[in-house]
Amino acid sequence: MVAIYKERLARLREDMERVGLDALLSMHPINQYYLTGTAQYQILVVTKVADPVILVKRNIERARAESWLPDIRPLGDVREDLVDLAREMDLRNRRIGIEFGLTTAAALKETETILPSCHFVDSDGVWLHCRKIKQPEEIAKLRRAQSIVDEVHADMPQILVEGAREVDVVAELDYRLKKLGSEAMPFFFGTGGRPMAWRATTRLISGADGATPTDYPVVGGAGLSPATPHGPSTKIIQPGEQFSIDIMAVVEGYHADSGRTYFVGEPSRRLRDMYMTALYAERVFIDGARPGVVVGDLVKKVVSYVEARGYGDYFMGPRPHNSSVIGHGVGLYINEYPFVSASVREVLRPGMVIAVEPKVVVPEVGCVEVEDTVVITESGCELLSNAPKELDEVILPAYGHDRSAFAEAAGFRTF
Repeated sequence: MVAIYKERLARLREDMERVGLDALLSMHPINQYYLTGTAQYQILVVTKVADPVILVKRNIERARAESWLPDIRPLGDVREDLVDLAREMDLRNRRIGIEFGLTTAAALKETETILPSCHFVDSDGVWLHCRKIKQPEEIAKLRRAQSIVDEVHADMPQILVEGAREVDVVAELDYRLKKLGSEAMPFFFGTGGRPMAWRATTRLISGADGATPTDYPVVGGAGLSPATPHGPSTKIIQPGEQFSIDIMAVVEGYHADSGRTYFVGEPSRRLRDMYMTALYAERVFIDGARPGVVVGDLVKKVVSYVEARGYGDYFMGPRPHNSSVIGHGVGLYINEYPFVSASVREVLRPGMVIAVEPKVVVPEVGCVEVEDTVVITESGCELLSNAPKELDEVILPAYGHDRSAFAEAAGFRTF
């Protein structure tokens, strides 16, 4: 296990050298956990030579039990302890990286006051660049998380019952995710490369509400109130409607992400056409994803296919409010490097884990989507998510269940 973390440290130091950093000072638990194995209330300092140091406010006993690092110290007075450590590690007048996007302005200002001779620069990109190639142990955790999501998707025919509201189905799904071992709400980093805090584990939107404009990229839904202007509402899912659903799970900090569109009874010709466009757009990406391929070039092929199907104006949202991003990396954030858009010139490499999520969003009709997570292999890519997605597999009976009997038999409350 120690070798895994030493490999990460070596990779991180290579990135520090690449961008000209003398040290990293991390205040964010996710980056700390990635390198140290512990996410206590602490500060992590990494230089290019000396052993990393963790200053722990609480709980130092857990930090010492969980981390591989030998130098774990109690954090008392932040000012005194940081000054002493900077002197010991010769950090004065050095170029030090801090996660600007993950650190409060107050904390950054205080750090600059404590260490006035240091030059602080943003290190968000350094951490994300280091983390984007997953080790086999990380991929194993991603598989476990995805297996939970797949199992929940398999329950959908039993969960959707007559009279169910969007929030009812989401509540049932979230309950099952937790029962199966999902740990927490996902950390959403944001397609603009900035953090957007924690999001719900499940997003479900039905019918024409799938095209409701929101603060959320591409598809958001009405939400429960203006205070949460996206996500599921109290709307009842009706026969003849579709509902798009994005389910996430977390295992040992690692995320799973996959989405499906389900139809309540036979879909209309328009919905079928929209769905097949999204389904085959995903296949264009998956068939072309292999080492050496430029991300943006592959995205352009996907966009060309969608345009040829006549849905270019509705791909990833109706223009002009559409998103250029059709996927993202997956790991300790639900979305991280590499982001998948036509402007990205990055080359795919083995170990990258990517969720590709083509959506077709038509006003007054709604949204259809297919989302799967793949890992780039030496020769192509491998699907981590395996929930059924062929059209005949996502058409659910138009309420063939007695909801009271089902709920009682399954041990769940009726809606």
